[in-house]
Amino acid sequence: MANRPDSRNPDKQAVYDLQNMLYVISRYENGAPDIIPDGINGQQTTDAVRKFQERNGLKPNGITDLTTWNAIADRYREVLEILAPAVKIGFFPNETDRIFKRGDYHNAVYAIQLLFRLLAEEFDEYENGSISGVLDEATENNLVRFQNSHKLEPNGRLDKNTWNKLANYHNLYHL
Repeated sequence: MANRPDSRNPDKQAVYDLQNMLYVISRYENGAPDIIPDGINGQQTTDAVRKFQERNGLKPNGITDLTTWNAIADRYREVLEILAPAVKIGFFPNETDRIFKRGDYHNAVYAIQLLFRLLAEEFDEYENGSISGVLDEATENNLVRFQNSHKLEPNGRLDKNTWNKLANYHNLYHL
C-alpha cells in the first residue's frame, strides 16, 4: 500500500492511490464518496475524503490525516476481501502422474463422485452412485462414460487429464 498524500506537497501517486481506494469503496457501498482516480489533489478528492469522514464518524474536514488514511486503507482492504472471488480447492494431488483406480480412496475421488451425482441429475447416462471417496464400480462406470464422451482413453481411472476435463466441464456448465 502506498504512503498517504502529504497535504502540503502531495505526491501524485499517493493521491492516485488514495483516490483508487475511495473509488473501490464507492463501487461497493451505496452513498460512498464517488471519485474517479486522476492523481490530482483537487476539490473532487477533498469532497470524497470529507464524505468518507462523515460516513465513518471522523472529523469531516476533507484532509487526509493519518487517522483518515488508516480508516480508508482498512475499509479498502475489507472491501477487497468481500469482492474477491472464492478460493478454489484443489482436490487433485500435485504430482502430475497420479492415477486413481478401482479401490483407491482419496479426496479427489470423493469430489468427482459429487460431480457425477450432479451430472446424474442432468443426464441419464450417469449413475447416481455413492459418495464415499472410494473409486467403486459406479464411479468407474461413470468415468468410462465421461471419458468416452470427451475423447479420453476410456479406462475408468481418474488421472489428471480426466480430472481437468471433468472440472472444466463442471465450471463451464455450473452444475
